[in-house]
Amino acid sequence: MNETAHELEHERLCSRLSTIPGVDLLPSHGAWVLMKVSSPESVATRLNRDLFEGAVTVPQHLAGSIRIPVRSARENEELLKAVARVMRTPDADPDSELDEYRSV
Repeated sequence: MNETAHELEHERLCSRLSTIPGVDLLPSHGAWVLMKVSSPESVATRLNRDLFEGAVTVPQHLAGSIRIPVRSARENEELLKAVARVMRTPDADPDSELDEYRSV
């Protein structure tokens, strides 16, 4: 992805993430988007389970936040769906196998 396309995808991803209840975006640019969430470890665990291990990280220097990579439009659509699912049930047990985590 060239730099201009990446910047446009970053803007599109941030715009879409900002519409999800419970998501509070922090200033970010480049290859990552920072989000402030109430339970970063739990949210990251559930997103990594839905996407792939390491897709979402918890930065140690920014309390209460997670960091997600900006990828292709197709991959970002999967990420958006996963974030929406997880944020609908923010206090749920991250080890739960509830079907609602997997459906949109």
